[in-house]
Amino acid sequence: MDIAAPIEIFAPYTNTNAEGDTVLTFPLLIDGQSRKLTYTVSPEYAKYLVTERADAALVAMLPLVTRRTGEVKVHAPISAELLHNLRHILSPVLPLYHPSYKPLSIEAEADETCFRRAGVNHIGTGCSCGVDSLATIYTYSKRTMTPESLRVDTLTFFDAGSHYENQRSKHGNTLMVGRLTKAKACAADLKLPLLTVCSNLYSFGDGLNFESVCTYRNVSSVLILQKYFSTYHLASSSHIREFHFSERDPSDSDEFLLRCLSTESTRLLSAVSSLDRQERTALISHWQPARNHLNVCTVNVENCGRCMKCIRTLYQLEITGERAAFDHLFADKTAFRNGSFAERWHVLKKIMRDTYFHREYAEWTKRAESLGLHPPYSSRFLRFILHPVVLILCDPRHAARYLR
Repeated sequence: MDIAAPIEIFAPYTNTNAEGDTVLTFPLLIDGQSRKLTYTVSPEYAKYLVTERADAALVAMLPLVTRRTGEVKVHAPISAELLHNLRHILSPVLPLYHPSYKPLSIEAEADETCFRRAGVNHIGTGCSCGVDSLATIYTYSKRTMTPESLRVDTLTFFDAGSHYENQRSKHGNTLMVGRLTKAKACAADLKLPLLTVCSNLYSFGDGLNFESVCTYRNVSSVLILQKYFSTYHLASSSHIREFHFSERDPSDSDEFLLRCLSTESTRLLSAVSSLDRQERTALISHWQPARNHLNVCTVNVENCGRCMKCIRTLYQLEITGERAAFDHLFADKTAFRNGSFAERWHVLKKIMRDTYFHREYAEWTKRAESLGLHPPYSSRFLRFILHPVVLILCDPRHAARYLR
């Protein structure tokens, strides 16, 4: 086994599985071992699968490639714009994500052909039923003044590994099936088609958690369907003011990264990045589909009401004054709802121990006070003293904001 050898990607092919679905397969050679990367779609989307190029596999393998030698050999054409962007735009800034990342050395042939055809220019976005997902659907739906060239006409559900860590499990399968069922119900409510892509991307984690590869895997699932999608909106994970290069979560730089991963055929856009999480929650809080289908839990199929994401969302709904309209979606009736506002704030504070949320926590403190909801004094200490110190220690670039 030669670990120093470049990863090799071969031309894809399709076949039909026992269930009658179409499987797109990319043969790979990793450390001298033959492996297969697969994507499965229902038969009606088979004609839109890209078999002429290996864009999807190359994007999927990027986190693995750059953490190893940076070298990859592709035995199939790559879209010319994608190849140019990877070589000349993304590669030079990879050390900003992490100093150990290797620059990309891609051996591949460029192809400038565009797959767009008259009458086949669909616009898509994901349907996880989370706050970011629903805010994106709402923003780019027919209910708004969105131009037709940006208006979503297809929802997607990608089984790209968020339900499991590196290997399938019974609980992971339960989560995937349950969340897919919820996505189908939401799509039916919105009268939009739901395009499902199942893959074995989870098996190429190499010890990485989904958060650190999420953008690459989701984009990979889009790029197998460049003959279908002319534009695709990926819901941003944070406000544009929080833009930074992060190994932990590359989606924090999606405004930059998605440009690098776009092709001649498919434009990738970061959605709702001008809104923070509280603003997104307020945006959908009066929207009936959100009241019917909001699903944010990281632990169970149903919203448990106890995990970090559930508590975070319940508090945001509390600030909007619309929590009661969503109560039926959260299973636990005691973790957040009982007690005074200050007592519920302490529940939130116990959950939000991650420095990633300190800035957001401080913003909530300020908004709650403006609404006459008074958090305990310890939370004000966090807002004015502790969270600036933590942010500056994590990244000295934050110092300028507090030293003006």
